[in-house]
Amino acid sequence: MPRANDKNDTINNTTNHTAQAENDARAILTKLAKEQNLREIKDVKHSGIYIYRGGQKLLNFASNDYLGIACDDVQNCAQNDISSGANNRDKNRDKASTTTNTTARASTTTRFLDFARQNLPADALRFGSSSSRLLSGGFEINSMFEAFLQSLYAPQKALLFNSGYHLNISCIAALSELESSLFLADEYIHASIIDGLRLCRARFRRFRHNDMGELRALLESNHAQYRHIFILSEGIFSMEGDFAPLKSLIALKHTYKNAYLYLDEAHSIGVCGEQGLGLAHALGVSGEVDFLVLAFGKAIASVGACMICSADFREFFVNRARALIYSTAIAPINVAFSYFSFKEMIKMQARRQKLASLSAYMRENLGAKAREMGLEFGSALDSGDLDSGDSLAGASLDSENLDSANLDSGAESKKVGSKKVDSGAVLGALQIISLVLGSNERALSVAKKLESSGFFAPAIKAPSVPANTARIRFCLNAGMEKGMIDALCEAL
Repeated sequence: MPRANDKNDTINNTTNHTAQAENDARAILTKLAKEQNLREIKDVKHSGIYIYRGGQKLLNFASNDYLGIACDDVQNCAQNDISSGANNRDKNRDKASTTTNTTARASTTTRFLDFARQNLPADALRFGSSSSRLLSGGFEINSMFEAFLQSLYAPQKALLFNSGYHLNISCIAALSELESSLFLADEYIHASIIDGLRLCRARFRRFRHNDMGELRALLESNHAQYRHIFILSEGIFSMEGDFAPLKSLIALKHTYKNAYLYLDEAHSIGVCGEQGLGLAHALGVSGEVDFLVLAFGKAIASVGACMICSADFREFFVNRARALIYSTAIAPINVAFSYFSFKEMIKMQARRQKLASLSAYMRENLGAKAREMGLEFGSALDSGDLDSGDSLAGASLDSENLDSANLDSGAESKKVGSKKVDSGAVLGALQIISLVLGSNERALSVAKKLESSGFFAPAIKAPSVPANTARIRFCLNAGMEKGMIDALCEAL
C-alpha cells in the first residue's frame, strides 16, 4: 500500500508540472503583448452595419458581410437614421445620413422561413445533425444544396464542409497523399491552406504574391521531378484585397500538363460577376479550375463551405478528407439557410454594383487623405492581372491570414522575398481596402483614433501581414453610403 506522503508527492509533482506549462504559456503571452500582438476576444452588440463596444456606436468596417445580407433584418441594407458612426458629431452625421428610404420588404428571417416551408423537407430546419454525414448526419437538404451548386458550376460536382478552414486543411492533406506531389503557394495564401500543408508535412514552395514569372520558374524547375503539382491561390486576397491573375494561372496550368489549380474564392464569392458566382465564373473560366473553394460565412452571411471539383475528386475527398469524415455534420438549418441565401445573393446585382462604386470612391478618397496626412505615398502591391481588363462587379463582369513566421517548421518549404509596400499605399481592388501605415504602433494609434470618432476598423499587424506593412483594413458593406466614407476620411 502506498504511503500517504507518496500520494502527496504525486499531487505536488502534478501541480508543479501544470504550473511549468502555464508559466511557459504566460511567457509566450507576455512576448506577444510586448510586440503589441496579444489577441483578445471582445464580444459586441450588433445592429445592422453598426456594432456597440462599451456603449459606443461604431460603424463596422471589420465585417465580411459585403452584400449586407446579415444585417437585412435590422435595416434592409439601408436605414433612415444612418449616421457616420461618429455618435453625436453633427457634421459627420449630416455627411453620412444620405441614405433614402428603401421599399420595405419582409425580413430575411421571414423570407427564409417562407422559402423553407414551400421548398424544403420538414427536417431541414433541425438545429443539429448529431452525427457525421457518413453515418446518420446526412440530410436531404445537403444533397439539394449540392445539386443546386452543381447546376451553377456544371459539369463539376459539389461537396459541403463545415467551414472553409475544415475544407482547406483536410482537402490539402488529402491531395498530399497522391504520389509525388508538390504544392506551389502564393506567399499570401490563407492560413488554413498553410496549416493543411504543415499538418501533412507536404512538400511545398511559396512564390511572391501574384508573381507569374516566379511561379513559371518554379514550375519549370520542378515539373519533371513530380507527378502532380498543385498551384494554390485565392480569388480575392483577404489582406491585400487584390485579384489573382487567374487567366495567367490557367495558362501556366495548361503549359505544364501535371499542374492543377486550387482557388479559394472565400472573399470573391458574392461580389464578382453578374450573379456573384466568383472570380472564375465572372471570367468564364470556372471549368478550368480543378479545385474551387466557396465559403458561406462572408458575403453569403451563413456558415459552411463547399468544394467544387470533378466527380472523381469528390469521391476521393469523401473517403480521404478527415474533417468531413470525423466531424459532426453541419446542422440542417445552417445548410438550408446557405441554400436560401445563395439563391438570394445571385439576384443582388444592384448591391454588387453599389459595392463597386463605394470601392472606387473610397480608394480615391483614401489615397488623397494619405497624401494630405503626409504619408510617404508608395505603390500598392500588384492588384493582379485581370487579363481582359474587365471590371469584375457592376454591369459587365462587373484575401487573420498567413502568419509569415516559422513556415519552415514541420515541412519542406521555401519563403521568397515580398514586393515592397510603402507606408501610405492604398491596397485593394474591390471591397477590401487597406491603408498601409508601416509599424504596428502607428496602425494601432490610427485604429484607436478612428474608434474614438465612431469607426471600427482594427489594425492588422505583423505577423498577420509582412513586417513594416501594418495597416488599417476596411471591409465595405453595400449598406454603407459615400457620406460615411467622407466622414471616415475626415476622422483620419
